[in-house]
Amino acid sequence: MIHEHGFPDVGFAWRCWHRPDGPRYRPDRCPRRGIPVILHDSRPGGAQEAKDAIVATLETLVGKGKLMADAVGASVASLCVAESLADLAPCTVVVEAIVEKLRSKCELFQQLEAVVSTKCILATNTSSLSVTAIAVSCAHPGRVADFHFFSPVPLMKIVEVIVGPLTNDDIADALIDIARQMGHTPVRASDTSGFIINYAGCGYLTEPLRLLSETPCAAKPFPVDYR
Repeated sequence: MIHEHGFPDVGFAWRCWHRPDGPRYRPDRCPRRGIPVILHDSRPGGAQEAKDAIVATLETLVGKGKLMADAVGASVASLCVAESLADLAPCTVVVEAIVEKLRSKCELFQQLEAVVSTKCILATNTSSLSVTAIAVSCAHPGRVADFHFFSPVPLMKIVEVIVGPLTNDDIADALIDIARQMGHTPVRASDTSGFIINYAGCGYLTEPLRLLSETPCAAKPFPVDYR
């Protein structure tokens, strides 16, 4: 998991973006069921803060009787903090979750390509930027796709797997498999504006405005939004 300095909720971003790495990968949900995860943040101490937040949340679940105490130790053991991008070298999947700026994402993916193997999947968590625009900046664009989770991730089970015209089919299949092993419901879609969920959501935002424009005297903002 990659974060850029200033990214909001860095301490809790573990709920949204996970990365299994290498042969230690197990078919369970991250990170509570042992999937190895490496956390990295460009802000010094940010990744450790995220790990501490995970531990605190797990301990809270134990106190509520929703998680066995011995599961906490296994979960914590599966979390590592990376001090630099070079520490991500053994990863088989890297999920980026930095600021929604195309140039920043392209620059990061280029840096990652210099670190990870050519077989490593590079996934973005963008909600709106073009996957293809990110892919063309890479030396190996076929391994780039979008792995888009929705917040709050523990409750929102859907995850979009967005592929561009340059994305290899096996990359999409691998991300779909990972999502299912994490307990989520993956949906595959092409690289289009808004993807699936955000594209559909645009209708909910624009329809109230249309109603107001057609009947400005009869409709009031609150009743229209409420409906």
